[in-house]
Amino acid sequence: MSYRILLLLFVLLVGGCSTVPKTEKAVEKMPLSTIRVGSLDISSVTGRLERKAIDSLAGMLKKEGVEVVAVQGITRYPGVRTRVDFVDELARRAEMRQAFGEVMNYSGRQTGNAVLSIYPILSSQNQPIDVPASSEFAAALHAVIDGGIVEISVVSVKLPRKGSAAEQSRRVKTIAAAEVQDAPVILAGNLPSSDEVSAAGGFERTTRNLKDLDQETLWYGTGERLRPLNGRLIKTGFGTMTLVEFELMRKDVSSPPGS
Repeated sequence: MSYRILLLLFVLLVGGCSTVPKTEKAVEKMPLSTIRVGSLDISSVTGRLERKAIDSLAGMLKKEGVEVVAVQGITRYPGVRTRVDFVDELARRAEMRQAFGEVMNYSGRQTGNAVLSIYPILSSQNQPIDVPASSEFAAALHAVIDGGIVEISVVSVKLPRKGSAAEQSRRVKTIAAAEVQDAPVILAGNLPSSDEVSAAGGFERTTRNLKDLDQETLWYGTGERLRPLNGRLIKTGFGTMTLVEFELMRKDVSSPPGS
């Protein structure tokens, strides 16, 4: 056998014994589903609430396919039969579940925030927000929504109107700290237009990603679990509602067969 043939056999033998390193596919964000979430502050509404106006709002929610709506600045008169209850009436006419969190109660006049959902509300908790040396009252209502595929936490919050960036950041951190479940979080309410404040609680501003929105009312938790797809402002008889459609994301790491 010639020297060239022996050399060729040696190269083939060494090459056949070499180990091919395992490779894994890159982390991919796979969409699970979408959810349409609205935020509406009705604190500027004056006078008695009419069933006709609430019925019109319920019809709009159905028409727009709103699945969850966070409402702030609600006034209720529990036990007063001559008053139309906004939360009960809207939940009934829009065929939604409801959760309510009190901000203040004074002589039978109750104010607060609510979350209404077409999906079951698994749990809810009201979180008062401390505002030292102020006559303002503030609170955040945390509601865990059963979206079927994944649980989602929606927080309806009324922040104090005044406060430095440091004070607002501290409040947002407190709200984020109350989220004990590993679920995507959406924060809705009178939120400041500040990257510093949103980042303090681990939130992203939808107005940064959706240029059609110029009203700061919805943030979402960072961590690649949520992605805003589109948003718009809708005029209602109770004020302007921000509506955002979110895509729910998951991570999927897989290796090719035989690796």
